[in-house]
Amino acid sequence: MKTTTKITLGFIGALVLTIVILAIVIVVKNQKAKAKTPENDTPLKADDVFDKTSSGNAAAVTDAEVDAADRLAAKLYRDMDGLNVMGHDIDLYEEVNLLSDRELSILNAVFNKKYGNGETLIEWLDAESFLWADNFGLDTLVNSIINRLNKI
Repeated sequence: MKTTTKITLGFIGALVLTIVILAIVIVVKNQKAKAKTPENDTPLKADDVFDKTSSGNAAAVTDAEVDAADRLAAKLYRDMDGLNVMGHDIDLYEEVNLLSDRELSILNAVFNKKYGNGETLIEWLDAESFLWADNFGLDTLVNSIINRLNKI
């Protein structure tokens, strides 16, 4: 074997090794970031999310409903925040899709208030890339959630 071929193979091997190590570092950092609690993880009350003086329906929202939506909103935030190299949790989006319109509306309000950062849950879902999960139908599922949110 010629020396140039050996050098070329060595360079290619080193490049592949570097790419693999970089990919591992990105995946580990991403998983650690998803495991941490969101910074604004203080529990919300119904009064924090809904102005009970302006709507009769909002007056009926209980702290328990807001608490359940808050836990689900935190899971959504962790799943969508940052780089998603390993894909999304399809079970989470199925759970959201199974919510009643009332529960989905409360989830929407809680997410927007606590995690939206100037954007709505619809914008977060719409901006997220679900390409890794297309073969599992996640893209269709998320579009269904977006359509329901638009109708509420």
